[in-house]
Amino acid sequence: MTLAPHVHLLAAQGVWNDGVFMELPPPSPEEVEGVLKRMLERLLPDFESRQVRWPEDEYEALQARSAQSRLPLDDEPAPARRGRLAVMMGFSLHADTATSANDRAGLAQLVRYGARGPIAESRLSRRSDGRFAYETKKGVTLVLTPSSW
Repeated sequence: MTLAPHVHLLAAQGVWNDGVFMELPPPSPEEVEGVLKRMLERLLPDFESRQVRWPEDEYEALQARSAQSRLPLDDEPAPARRGRLAVMMGFSLHADTATSANDRAGLAQLVRYGARGPIAESRLSRRSDGRFAYETKKGVTLVLTPSSW
């Protein structure tokens, strides 16, 4: 099982300037890649100071590409690749999710998704030996000591 930490971020689609709303264009693929690069430059020292194994660049990137691509079958065309996805050093940054300006329900759903915690408490239980068991969506149970948290 691979640990896949990730961050959720909501970005405004525009700004107010003297009472006039100015819509901002979506980020370019180069801007998305630049954000990921800056984020990794800041994370690398934290990984090194905690002696956490840094993902292997080529192998992890290959895994990410294979997991995010569909195989084109003979009778269906290959899906168009979306442009705002950056993959670097085993990490990815996806910037293609958006809601329309008046879709309040869609925005609320997106906010709830981004605000959820990293651990589903309903999947976590304490074992009799003091360790914790975490049941993943795929049915794998991870057993952790309190110091692992």
